[in-house]
Order: sequence, then structure tokens, then C-alpha cells
Amino acid sequence: MKRDELPRVFLSILFTGIAFGFIEAVCVVYLRELFYPGIHSLFPLKPMSPHIYRTEVYREVATIVFLSGASFAISRKLREVPFIFILLFGIWDITYYLFLKLLINWPSGLVEYDILFLIPIPWIAPVYAPVMVSSIFIIGAIFYLYKGLTFSSLQLYLFLVSVFILLLSFIFIPVKILLTSGIHGFSSYAGGGFNLLIFSIGIILLIISFLPPEKLHIY
Repeated sequence: MKRDELPRVFLSILFTGIAFGFIEAVCVVYLRELFYPGIHSLFPLKPMSPHIYRTEVYREVATIVFLSGASFAISRKLREVPFIFILLFGIWDITYYLFLKLLINWPSGLVEYDILFLIPIPWIAPVYAPVMVSSIFIIGAIFYLYKGLTFSSLQLYLFLVSVFILLLSFIFIPVKILLTSGIHGFSSYAGGGFNLLIFSIGIILLIISFLPPEKLHIY
């Protein structure tokens, strides 16, 4: 990407991410009003009909498709697409929480638990977890796009491993609930139990994957 194109591209990414973060927040406000009217806490979870659950899963799939399509549309080279995607994802995710705070004054703090995704099973974590991941995405993607760099094979491997480990930390609670109490166990789960060790390992590897090649002694 040429340097003179960067301001336009970054503004396109910024406005797209912010706008979609607002749309996501509005959808959640509607869901909260439908299932948790007047209740500030998300847990314990309220029952959701299979139809509504499937609809929410389809919406999440559509979100990823939208972010992917926007990344291809904004990019000028194929190698830029992954970095534009994670930059869009990070902006979308953080602004989503900012708009939720403005619209319904939630979350009350970064340690409050949230359901992040439903694919393939619910992801549960404190709000600070996705915010940290998205912040690293934003900083790393901006650096690589600005420098016109791309990942080496080792960096790509570290990135994919870190994302997998982070996913394990997000589904740790749901898997534990399903193994011990079955699907009905979610109705009595009141928050807590996040595996900080697994998450920390994933975060460290994610940061390392974004280090410049010379810092990793890659030549």
C-alpha cells in the first residue's frame, strides 16, 4: 500500500469499524430488552428458543462475512487483507463495548463477564479479555500496514497458535459447564471461573507474533 493511500484507507477502516460496532451494540440492546428487561446483569442466563439462538448464530456468521468482504474491498494487495480484517475486527469489538456503555450503561466494569460469541459453543470471558485481544490486533495491524510488512511463516504459526489458545480460554467455562451439568447448567451459571493462565499464554504468544521479524531473529 502506498503511503499517500494510508490516510484514506485508515479512515475507511475506522468509520466502517465504528459504524458496525454501533449496529452490533444496537442488536444487543434489543436482545437485552427482550430477555433481560430492567436487569443489568447478563448472568444467570435466560432460556433462549432454538429459533432465536439459530438466528443469533446466523447473525454472527454474517458479521464475519461482512468484515471479510469489507477487508477485501478496502485492501490493495492480497497480503493486506488479514491485517485489515483484524484491524476492522478490533475497532468493531472495542467500539461495540463503548456504545453499549453509552446506550445502556453496560458493562459496569472490565471484569464483568460477557458472552463473546456462540460459534461453535458460547464463549464466556470478562470484558477485559476481548478488549485486550482487540487492542493488540489494532496496534499490530496498524504497524504492519504502515510499514508494508507481512508475517513470516514463523509469525503466522505463532499467530494461529495464539488465537487457538485464546479460543480455548474463551470456551473453557462453557466446556466445563457442558461436561459437568449439561446444557441446563448455563441457567445456574452466575459468572466467574475464567482461566487466566490459558488466556495469558495466548496473549503473550499473540504479542510475540506481531514483533518485527528482526526482533524474532528471522532473516
